[in-house]
Amino acid sequence: MKKKQLLLLSIIGFLVIITALMKLQRTTAIMQKVVINEVCSLNGNIIRNGVNDCSDYIELYNVSEEEINLAGWYLSDDETSPKKYQIPGGVIAPGEYLLFYANGKEGENNLPFKISDAGEKVFLSDVQGNLIDSVAVPQLKLNQTYARVADGASEWSVKEATWSASNAAGKMIAEVALESPVFSKTSGFYEDAFELVLTAKEGERIYYTLDGTTPDETSDLYEGPIVIENRSEEPNRYVSQQRVVKKWKEYTPNTEPVDKATVVRAIAVDEQGKVSDVATETYFVDLPQYENMTIISLSVEPEELFGNDGIFATGEAYDTWYENGAEGAEPLTNFFRRGRSWEVEADMQFLEAGNVLANHPVGLRAQGNSGRSQALKRISLFCREEYSGSDYFTSEIIGKEKVHSLMTNEYVSNVALPYLVADRDVAVQQSRTEPVALFINGEYWYSRYLMEKYNNDFMEAMYGVSPDNIVMMKNNQVKIGEPEHEGLFRGMQAMASDPNLTPDEKYEQLSWVIDMQSFIDYFSINVYLCNTNMNEIENYLLWRTIEPENGEYGDTKWRWIIYDVEPIESLRLEYYGFEERAAINTFTHPQDWTGFVMNENSIFKGLKECEAFRKQFVLTFLDIANVNFAPENVEPLLNRYGLNLSWLESFFLKRFDYMAEDLAEEFSLTGTLEEVTLEVNETEGGTILLNTTTPDLSKGSWSGKYYTDFPITVTAEPAEGYRFAGWTGSYEGTEGTVEVPVTSGGITLCAIFEKM
Repeated sequence: MKKKQLLLLSIIGFLVIITALMKLQRTTAIMQKVVINEVCSLNGNIIRNGVNDCSDYIELYNVSEEEINLAGWYLSDDETSPKKYQIPGGVIAPGEYLLFYANGKEGENNLPFKISDAGEKVFLSDVQGNLIDSVAVPQLKLNQTYARVADGASEWSVKEATWSASNAAGKMIAEVALESPVFSKTSGFYEDAFELVLTAKEGERIYYTLDGTTPDETSDLYEGPIVIENRSEEPNRYVSQQRVVKKWKEYTPNTEPVDKATVVRAIAVDEQGKVSDVATETYFVDLPQYENMTIISLSVEPEELFGNDGIFATGEAYDTWYENGAEGAEPLTNFFRRGRSWEVEADMQFLEAGNVLANHPVGLRAQGNSGRSQALKRISLFCREEYSGSDYFTSEIIGKEKVHSLMTNEYVSNVALPYLVADRDVAVQQSRTEPVALFINGEYWYSRYLMEKYNNDFMEAMYGVSPDNIVMMKNNQVKIGEPEHEGLFRGMQAMASDPNLTPDEKYEQLSWVIDMQSFIDYFSINVYLCNTNMNEIENYLLWRTIEPENGEYGDTKWRWIIYDVEPIESLRLEYYGFEERAAINTFTHPQDWTGFVMNENSIFKGLKECEAFRKQFVLTFLDIANVNFAPENVEPLLNRYGLNLSWLESFFLKRFDYMAEDLAEEFSLTGTLEEVTLEVNETEGGTILLNTTTPDLSKGSWSGKYYTDFPITVTAEPAEGYRFAGWTGSYEGTEGTVEVPVTSGGITLCAIFEKM
């Protein structure tokens, strides 16, 4: 009996061993067939299509000569949890690549984790959870990958991306370990040509370029001084590109030579193949017209701007369609593509009066709507840690700390007028008051104003909210946040349009989800400024926090953003049938391009019959008209931009009279427009808050016009060392805040302040 038991145990043991060996053999066979082939942990613009823009990725490769079904296999970035993602299915053919996007999202080929650019391991396991392959990915820089030197090879290297293509085609990236070459002269202005000397340590070679491209060992070898001179008579290479507008066959670029600086970029390389970071300097020789200007000099790979995949170009798909009769659906041009995957890295030098204030890499994109259609594109510039080690510009380029991104704009209205309403409950961009000259790879592009951009970082810096807790809507779509956050916006619109709610009920309920003063400020400003291109689907920008957080602005209420008020400057008067823009009733006139009527805005229309809203809107509108857009406040601002009150047919001298009538018509006001005068007995003693604004009482008094339909609210605000003693004039009393009717013939209120 014991012998039989021993025999049985021996047989079982043998079978277990055989099974284990077969399993090992099977696993070993599979291991030789499917491998992790390439990993990217910091994708800037390697992958530019579909929902997987800018995702980290893991590439698998079938090294065998047979198909392998990967259904049920696993990918993970955690050795203790190898089954983080189960591959739902998919056959990988011999010599085929299969890409998985490590973006933290759900869905086919989307992995529920990301790969740290600081370095981490990734794992591939089979259906039973057996480890098939793994790789320790080192720290990578932007757009670098860690890949096998050839498909399926055992040796790995940091390389240029070759996703879904042979790894052998990817260039190995040399280790950055040397000091950059030293230039004998720094960026700036020079009257005469000179010889530039580059030096590096003994045993190191220097390679350089003069066309903005990144130097490598295929570039010019430095063998002696480089002559730096005025190159303006050389043919244009960038501003005369043709395939930068849709109908490029009908477009004749300007070939007249433009002004040119010289951009020198250089690296050092030693005998082991180690390299330095790129050193860049820009020289303006015999170009005195720019000496007193602010200059942005960008160095960028020309192919990334104007090649088939260039961000300023029409693109291969569009060109094929266009050259073959333009039949079928029109492909999107490259310059109308948006998002991080259509951003390229550039080296930026920012010069003021010939001195370099900033010198670091940035992200570059095409910018705007109409600006993208122009041959010379508007641009956006972004600071990012992966480019420069910081998310903010290192100098106060627009006179403000913590600026993350900038954009160019040609309209004075967009850069100047927002300053007039910077005290209102709306977000406004800051800008430089003088145009900035932009050079791309040494070639003059244009002169434009420079503004900051709205994004998460702007909201964090301005409002103190978490940048990851923001949803921003632009033109009826989610600009920042997840697609599902659109429901927050739609819910607010639905509430405003709900026929089952009275205007009073809408006002009460909407006050919980929107900052009512912000909406009224935004609407009033755009109406007054004759913004005939603002509606709920165009040039409409608002934001909120997603979850509540501490602070005044963390209450999850929608707030509005002043954006793109250029129609005041660019609108077609002939369309509206007016000789001057000041006469246009922005409440009721259908807009030029869309036919939208401003008073059809869902929130405005839903609330207009509510008495509380009517009062708040009318008083706010007149506060803004009497104070923010008063000629005496507008004139010094226009003067900063070389303009005066005659600008735009004296718009700000005439607009109040027209808009006062339009406001009365829109709200069916029956009262008269009367003068309200505010005074203080001592200009040092304090000031007066009028409704939502604080008029300037530095001269002792101020006057504005208000309708008799609604009383005004005034609050005496004593300065330090003073106390409020009471009101005199049309109202007498000692209450600090009082509501006073506006009566026929006007009223005067004087706040008495006494020293304590």
